[in-house]
Amino acid sequence: MVLIFCDKVTPRIEYTFRLFFETLISTDFSLTEDRTEYLNWQGPKLNYSSDIIDEGLYMKPNSLLSTDEIPQTFPEVFSWEDRQVFFQSDRNSFLPFDPFAAGFFLAARVEEYRSHPKDAHGRFEENSSFSFSHSFYDTPVVEQWAQLVVEKIKERYNSFCPPHRKFRFLLTIDIDNAYAFRHQSFLRQTGSTLKNIVQGEIHEARKRIDVLSGNQTDPYDNYNYIRTQAQKSNLDPIYFILLGDYGTYDKNLSHRNTHLVELIQSLHSHSEIGIHPSYGAAFSNLRIQKEINRLATITNGNITKSRQHYIRISLPHSYRTLIKNRISEDYSMGLTTLCGFRSGLCTPYPFFDMVKNCSTNLKIVPFQVMDSTLNKFLEYSPQQAIQEIKAKMEEVRKVGGTFIPVWHNESLGEYGRWEGWKEVFDEMLGMGVKYMES
Repeated sequence: MVLIFCDKVTPRIEYTFRLFFETLISTDFSLTEDRTEYLNWQGPKLNYSSDIIDEGLYMKPNSLLSTDEIPQTFPEVFSWEDRQVFFQSDRNSFLPFDPFAAGFFLAARVEEYRSHPKDAHGRFEENSSFSFSHSFYDTPVVEQWAQLVVEKIKERYNSFCPPHRKFRFLLTIDIDNAYAFRHQSFLRQTGSTLKNIVQGEIHEARKRIDVLSGNQTDPYDNYNYIRTQAQKSNLDPIYFILLGDYGTYDKNLSHRNTHLVELIQSLHSHSEIGIHPSYGAAFSNLRIQKEINRLATITNGNITKSRQHYIRISLPHSYRTLIKNRISEDYSMGLTTLCGFRSGLCTPYPFFDMVKNCSTNLKIVPFQVMDSTLNKFLEYSPQQAIQEIKAKMEEVRKVGGTFIPVWHNESLGEYGRWEGWKEVFDEMLGMGVKYMES
């Protein structure tokens, strides 16, 4: 066990050291304000206080963890050993920056509580973010800092030997549109076909007719393929289902559609199911509650997992809404136009509410890559996408984190802009299995 001495045990200090030592280092720790207890402790110990004590490791604490205020300015970043770091410490500290305050700043998403630019969908503007501005959004820096802490403790205490962290792979699938053409109402089918013809999309119209006549498989109906490939890789995918009312960005079948109900029940029979709160429900407690209830009715079970459609989250409101609706794990912490590490982490961790200044029981499960990001925003070819996925997976492997891709059933249809992307999916699964076995 590591004993940590501090001037005062605040909610932020308790959360941060729990994040570092329990979540990232997987070792026991204890916080104390008792100087005598600290001096008498014979095991590994860390002094995180304003007083320099000639015992254990010392880190001059940044004020961020001792206050309940939300800073309105960005910390100053400086370079150290080819790293971009911030919250400078002093020459007596075991590192030239405070990794605990810096880790809290990123994990708690402090900058997202400030007034910040938003994109066309009301989301946090990634290209204006702190980590993007300083070019470390594409590495899990908080986990890297935790590794530095481990190294420094080991240098001082030979007996300190936390368990080795192993790479994990978790496959997640979003179902925004269960089918491209099948099982839609006659009115919707007719309108879509006429629209294709008027806009000169003859190939699309023919594809629709071929699918509806039974001559071709619906390009979004890839559920058996996903299950087969996942079983080959010994993976248990999680499916997030959109059940919102029809709208500009919410075009799935109605929750009353018997074919969609049967699909969800079939998926639920062998995989975990989560809610995919709709675009229209993103900032509405009543709508999210309604959509969760719809999925619970279909599956006849409790819904505890979620990922926001279009990754529309606003802190702290989105997470508070999920907590109210008994969601215990959210998978929305990631980037939409970039691949990387929005919170500097690739390990599930608890949400800290900066306004209430307290930790919560909601687990944030961050993702690193998304198929639509690679295809639409970055405009990568399938081979370029494979290389990007490999690069991010390698970053996760180095710190023993959990690699989580966001995939969609429609991107496996080998249709339109998704031609060649089934190979990307298969290569990704193969790489994931290889890393887990190594």
